[in-house]
Amino acid sequence: MITDKTREKWDEKIDSIFTCLVAGNISCTDWEIKFIDSISIKRQQEIDLSYRQSKTLNRIFEKIK
Repeated sequence: MITDKTREKWDEKIDSIFTCLVAGNISCTDWEIKFIDSISIKRQQEIDLSYRQSKTLNRIFEKIK
């Protein structure tokens, strides 16, 4: 079961990635950018991420650290 806390974390990670991309603080491949854009749209529609999507989001988010 996916909790509201997990959903909030996804949304925060997506926002952080976009912020860092705009500021030029991280570098992502074209595929990663399209992926983040795609899951951002899903989350705006309140659609949950799959396990694989969540793992990929976390991998991209690690670039910020």
